Amino acid sequence: MSIPDVLPVLPLKDIVIYPFAVQPLGVGQERSIRLIDDVMRGDRLVVLVAQKSAETEQAGPDDIYRIGTVSRVARMIRMPDGTIQIIVQGLERVDIGEFTQEKPYLAAHVTLKPDMQEDDKETEAIKRNVVSYFQRLVALVQNVPEGVAAATLNLEEPRQVVYVIATFMQMELELRQKLLELDSVRAKLENLSSYLTHELEIFELGKKIQTSAQEEMGKVQREYLLREQLKAIQRELGEESEEQATVNELRRKIDEAKMPEEALKEANRELSRL
Repeated sequence: MSIPDVLPVLPLKDIVIYPFAVQPLGVGQERSIRLIDDVMRGDRLVVLVAQKSAETEQAGPDDIYRIGTVSRVARMIRMPDGTIQIIVQGLERVDIGEFTQEKPYLAAHVTLKPDMQEDDKETEAIKRNVVSYFQRLVALVQNVPEGVAAATLNLEEPRQVVYVIATFMQMELELRQKLLELDSVRAKLENLSSYLTHELEIFELGKKIQTSAQEEMGKVQREYLLREQLKAIQRELGEESEEQATVNELRRKIDEAKMPEEALKEANRELSRL
């Protein structure tokens, strides 16, 4: 693909847009709304790049990463509160060079930065592992839109596997950005594989602990029910349990002791606790 030498740059908070991704975004800053308005009147291309800190307002050249994704604004909706909602489609990585303007919004020289795609058995093996890990993780946490997990089984390109899966993972911003910046698709797969393996270990351990706790709770409840059932049977048969026999014997001794009234009340109170 080819792109203009200079493109508007839209900083994003806590999000990294990848190639192949189709993502909704909310736009509220005045300068960002103007940027999108201008883009919609032209070729609809914009460079989306993550801010280094979400706390920064009106992010400038020093506040953003230098690897972003040239994207197409597929749709724009104006909201009643004056903000806009857009749907963007990530196209390709770009290297952000010298900035040509900072007002009314950022614009910079950009260069396409295609991924280095290795075509070997090792890369294919890692790709298949990543897809397998993703399937298992989705089955555990179930927070991925229906159909996404199944769709990854049909993806042929390793880099597409990386970007599609990474889009739906709750990763830290630094790791998301690292996956975008790595030139080698194999290196991206290796990093994503390590992340998924770590997440799987945590969720599987949590599930094991939860299952163990539920089994222990069930055991306690079963024992309690059995004791109550035994007491009920003994009452029906007119039998006394060893515990009840002890209580009855103590009550008999208290009655025979001819205690003063206060002492008798205290003794009966303690006996009722048994």
